[in-house]
Amino acid sequence: MARPRPLTRPTVSVMADELEVLLEPQRERERIAARRKLRLRGVLRASLSALVVLVGVGGLFVYSKRETLRLASELGRARAEGRPRSTARYVCRVAPIGRA
Repeated sequence: MARPRPLTRPTVSVMADELEVLLEPQRERERIAARRKLRLRGVLRASLSALVVLVGVGGLFVYSKRETLRLASELGRARAEGRPRSTARYVCRVAPIGRA
């Protein structure tokens, strides 16, 4: 292997430019990986935020229906014990109009 002569050897700036060209594909892959990681972080943050909002809305809905849920569980217990329903149906019989 022949050694390059100092007079014919390229200058440091030319060699640095050649090195930049050689390293450009690797740097591009690193930039793509960094952008992908940043995008994934944003998607995870948005997903977590949406999940927190959904849990909050679900909790508020259940809280607003707490009285209905309490009555439903009380009715279920009453049915299990065999007691008659607390909401008995009343029949209203009204005489037809015009007949006495």
